[in-house]
Amino acid sequence: ADLGVTSVLTNTGDTVTLKNGATTIDSLSYGDGLAASIVAPAQDKTLGRIVDGGTWYGGLTASLNSTNDSPSVPSAPTGATVKAGASNAISVINTASKAAVSIDIPLSAGSVASDVVTARLYDSVPTFKAGTTSGTVGAGTATVSGIDTTVATALVDGAITVRSFVTNSAGRSTSYVAGTAATRDTSAPVPTVTSHNISKIVHATTAVITGTTEASSTVKTYAADGVTLVATATVTGTTFTVTVPLTANSVNNFIVKATDSAGNETLAPGVAVPTLVILPCRIRPFSSCP
Repeated sequence: ADLGVTSVLTNTGDTVTLKNGATTIDSLSYGDGLAASIVAPAQDKTLGRIVDGGTWYGGLTASLNSTNDSPSVPSAPTGATVKAGASNAISVINTASKAAVSIDIPLSAGSVASDVVTARLYDSVPTFKAGTTSGTVGAGTATVSGIDTTVATALVDGAITVRSFVTNSAGRSTSYVAGTAATRDTSAPVPTVTSHNISKIVHATTAVITGTTEASSTVKTYAADGVTLVATATVTGTTFTVTVPLTANSVNNFIVKATDSAGNETLAPGVAVPTLVILPCRIRPFSSCP
């Protein structure tokens, strides 16, 4: 038998139920069984029950309204960028920032606070790390904070693809939106001291130290404590040169450290420069002293 009864589910929360007296036999709620991408025409479902070992259909047919059967897709983000921090430049993940990467995601005017904004970072493996935050009310920038890339399945160094998408309260999601590509560099540079112009014990007030380093690095020379800055080197390509002052009648020790373009600094204690010993002029009778 077919009772020929049809109910149209139009809005989220609508439910149609087939009962035998007070007993619920079957039910259908708005959105049941629909894929995220379902569109008109509507899908129908016939509610039925089992009677004496046979199937009796025709209790009630529920259909989703062809106009409103799919929750609307949320407003898509317009990009995604690794945010600059106290220790990293924009679109860069380095040793200091890798445990707390933040992503800025600009949202359009259709954004609402109930939206869930997701950011994902992909490396070349590919491995991805993700984080979420709430949408903004209208146009604005949502920041996904604290994406940790230091765990066992951490991203590998190199180019990082940045993507974002938005999911609304009805469970509908936008397509992925490509953001600004980033770079993950967590390798500390290790400069090499190749020479200095004090090859023997002589009287001098300065020494020129040269060496090699990672391209685009900044090289600085420190006192033996590795903290007190003495001089900043000139870097050309991968070669650096720096002039340091010398203390007379003393042993002079220096430490060289490099900072690469990603913001990674040479690990402590740094690279030691060969000891420069400057003796008093009076013990060198055959040389001319200033």
